[in-house]
Formats: sequence, C-alpha cells, structure tokens
Amino acid sequence: MTDTEPRSEARASDRASRLAIAVLAVAFVLNFAGRGLVEGFSAFVLPLEQAFGWPRSALTGVVATQMLVSGLAAPVAGWLFDRYGPRTVYCAGLALLGAAVLLASQAQSLWIVYLGAGVLMGAGAAATGMVCAASLIGRWYRARLSTAIAIAYAGSGCGVLVMVPLSQAMIDTIGWRAAWLSLGAGALVLVPVCAFLPWATLSRPPQEPLVDPAAPRATTVSPPASQSDQARAALRAALRAAWRDPAYWRLSQVFFFTALASYLVTPQVVALLIEGGFAPLVAASAYGLAGLLSTIGIIGSGWSSDRIG
Repeated sequence: MTDTEPRSEARASDRASRLAIAVLAVAFVLNFAGRGLVEGFSAFVLPLEQAFGWPRSALTGVVATQMLVSGLAAPVAGWLFDRYGPRTVYCAGLALLGAAVLLASQAQSLWIVYLGAGVLMGAGAAATGMVCAASLIGRWYRARLSTAIAIAYAGSGCGVLVMVPLSQAMIDTIGWRAAWLSLGAGALVLVPVCAFLPWATLSRPPQEPLVDPAAPRATTVSPPASQSDQARAALRAALRAAWRDPAYWRLSQVFFFTALASYLVTPQVVALLIEGGFAPLVAASAYGLAGLLSTIGIIGSGWSSDRIG
C-alpha cells in the first residue's frame, strides 16, 4: 500500500460523510415543507367557516381525506421512488403540494377544498414524506440508522412549529386566500431547486454506506445488476416476514390508534382556542409548540433506539 492510498480513502470517507449529511438535510426540508403545509390547514378552519358558513365537521373532514389519501398513496410513492428515483418523485410531490394550496385558495365551494387541501395535499405529503426519505437514508446509513431517520422525521415537527403560526400570521395580515396563494407559490419555488440537486450522487452512495467508521465493511463488490436483484429479493423476503410477524401488526396498531387519537382533536385546536378568547397567533403558536415537543420526542426515540434497541 502506498502513502497516497490512506489519504485517498480518507478523502473518499469525508466526501461520503458530507453527502450523507446532505441527504439528511434534503429529507428534513421536504418533511418540513410537506407536514408544515398539511398541519397548517388547522389555521384555515375558522376563516373558512366564517367565510362560507360550512360546518366544522365538514371542514375537519378535509383532514380525514388528506390523511386517508396520504396513507393510500404512500406505498405508491415508495414504488415510484424505487422505479423512477428521488428527483421525479420529490419534484412531483412538491408540485402537488403547491397545486393543492393554490387550488384551495380559489375555493368557492367545499368540494374544491376537499380536492385541493384533501386529495392533492395528501398525495403530495406522501411523496415528500418519510416513506421515500427512509428509503434514501437507508442507502447511506447502516449504523445509527434510527437516529438518522429521526433527524429527517423531525422536519415534520419543525414544520408544524413554524408553518402553523406563519399561516395564521399571514391570514391575519393578508387574508386566507392570499395566505394560501403565498404558501403555494413557496412550494412551487422549491420544485426547480429540487430538480437541480445532484440526485445521481445523492441517490447512489459508495459501496460501503454509512458514515459510521465502526460499521462493518463489505468485503466483496457485486455487479450492479446482481445488487438490484438481491435488493428486490431481500425486499420481498422482508415483506413476507413482516406480514407474518405479530410485532409488525402490533406496531401498525400503535400507529393507527395514535393517529386516530391525535387527529380527532388537533385539526380543531386553533379554532377552539380562538373561540375560547385567545388571540389567533397565540392559538396557532400553541399548536406549533406541539411540533417542537414532537421534534424532541422523535429525535430522542431515534437516539434511544440506536443505543438501547
């Protein structure tokens, strides 16, 4: 071994580490944007009710539609992500989010809100959310994978922390239509930014992922086609194993009932606090605080998972 080989390996390792961090940053921002726009709908419930006289049950039904579409679209987004890559799926997701908000801003009837803030936003959130992010992050991180995924997922909590109060401040200043127009334009601005990211590099890590030098090193290199076949076979085997594993179904129940309990209340929190006498921005900020607490919990659970199991 020559003296240049260790230096070359060190440079390659440093570059891989920087790229892995960049992948985390991209996933964080996309979760921030997607979840921030989704949860921001809570700030629009009362203005829509006051503008059109629609019952609150009908407006919170938009959130139910949004969550249902997001859940159904997530496996499709994952399949498209594997087939067409992150550039296509992420740009499409951001475009859907932008279109959803722009469409909702022009609503004169309730079905337009359902189509925009419900269907399109749910699909966009699925494409920019953790299903695709986990796939991408898993290519780069072997050790500390749970922590890495938690950091990316924390973007959702930060999105709630920032976007809900921001949405309310914009509603108070320029009205709900202009607020949605501005947020939709912001989402669309991210599309060309996302398109020009170096996805060929970000989506294809070195043969030995992961930035932890303590992680085990691969000793052989398979041809790309063989790697692809092995990955598909491993995925099928993992899905079959999960389907038969009671722990998988128990975990699914935890997610289901957690979401059920949470979203029975949260879409109405801002409106209820305002009606209770709190200033609109204070009400929205209280909702945003839940995002901060969520971020702390998410990162803490990921860190604990890597160290405790």
